Amino acid sequence: MNRLDPVSGMLMSRSENGSSPEILRTITWGILIMALVLALLMGNHLAHNFTDRAVRFLSEASLTVLLVDFWALGIRLFRKTGRTPLRIPTRTPLILIFLHLALCYWSRHLISFEVLYRLEPMEELAGVYLVRWGIVLLLVVLSCISVATSIFQTRLVGRVLISETTAVPEISQVRDLGSEPDMPAGPEHVYEAQVILNNLGYAIGGIDGKVSESTGKALGEFQESCGLDPSGELTILTMIELRNRWAGEASPPPGQSAKALIGHVVRRLTNRVAALWEKWRDS
Repeated sequence: MNRLDPVSGMLMSRSENGSSPEILRTITWGILIMALVLALLMGNHLAHNFTDRAVRFLSEASLTVLLVDFWALGIRLFRKTGRTPLRIPTRTPLILIFLHLALCYWSRHLISFEVLYRLEPMEELAGVYLVRWGIVLLLVVLSCISVATSIFQTRLVGRVLISETTAVPEISQVRDLGSEPDMPAGPEHVYEAQVILNNLGYAIGGIDGKVSESTGKALGEFQESCGLDPSGELTILTMIELRNRWAGEASPPPGQSAKALIGHVVRRLTNRVAALWEKWRDS
């Protein structure tokens, strides 16, 4: 950025003062990694053979990812900032806490000896215990759900923290500087723009941090309504107008941003499963 340009200078100064969000973002990913490592250590300590250790790890993962849930809830409740309109939905960590507790309870039941193993008779008075692989597959699915939802929550927290670092100045501040030429906004602003556009009622096609065709069309419509060049590209003045429009709007329906995020996650998972199915069928 050009430090002589007032708008870019203010943006740069905000980024330089954004070390706290960056540290919290790093800690958030670190807690997720620590939770998985803790599950691995617990599985290794609480079991005595490879199979039992593996299924124990799958079971404990649903418990240890609660660290991520409570961390996200703590950030939502105790971190107050007016630099960005984005917030972590309170319902998200609360719902995931109950989901992970339920998955943990179910997994603990599945790894019990009488459920995980079956007796296969070998002779009249002898037999061998064999693993029920259907139960193992179910444990893998439950563990994947726990880890996937935790990654989703970690990315959500990260996006909100990024928006603090990349928050743009208010329009009144820019107008005091005189007539400033518009300039493209960096990709780090896309997520915040999508959330605000979604909450303002524009069809953006999903909150994913990428300027898709639907997002570009929504940006063009918003720019036209503000008297800006309806290019469909994300610019600094567009971000300023978005934040000012958001500040003047009433609160969106509860959970609207979360619904858009969950819808995007469901679409991505569906597309990936369909692609894997097509690849497996063609092989």
